[in-house]
Order: sequence, then C-alpha cells, then structure tokens
Amino acid sequence: MRAFPGKVRNMVNGRLVMCVAASIALGACSEAPRPLPAVVDAKAVEHCAFIGRTIGDPVAGKDRAPVERSVREEQARTRAAALGATHIVWDTSGNFHADTVAAKVYRCNTP
Repeated sequence: MRAFPGKVRNMVNGRLVMCVAASIALGACSEAPRPLPAVVDAKAVEHCAFIGRTIGDPVAGKDRAPVERSVREEQARTRAAALGATHIVWDTSGNFHADTVAAKVYRCNTP
C-alpha cells in the first residue's frame, strides 16, 4: 500500500525538494560577520585603497531618540565592515551634522 496517492506524493516530494533547496541557498548566502575595521590615523592608511565614507546616525528608531556617541561609532564601523574595510579614519572635516559620526573607509593589505 502506498503512503500517498500519486498527485499528493508528487506535491509532497516537490515541496520537500523546494524546502531543501531553499535551506541550502539560505545557508550558502549567510556568512560570518566581518571583523570591525581598526580605527587609525590618516598616516596609517597612506598606502591603502580608499573605499568611501560611512556615518553613524545621531538618532535612531521611529521616535528619533538620540544615540550615544559610542553607538554611532559602532554603527559607522559596522557599515564600514560591510563595505570590506580593514581600517577607518574618523572624519573631522566638519562637513556633517555636529552629532553625526563620519569616517573615511579604507582597505589595507595587511601581512
């Protein structure tokens, strides 16, 4: 005696295959978080590749509550890590809102 009739068996097998495929795909897409880039001075990144800039927002959430500076710095470093940065230099140029933490992002070849 069969466990499922033909159409039901095909549907169950199809869903099983889709679930397994989705699980594999999701697992392949996830990766370990990248380490946070080192905070250095401008001299330390003279021979590094400039990637861009990133910021840590002064407010967060729907109520726009103020965020502590350490949290903003962590946010900027996390965003830099997502860009593949190994090092950042805090940007003190004054081109940003006073409460915004800004950083120049670099990728350095480290030994």
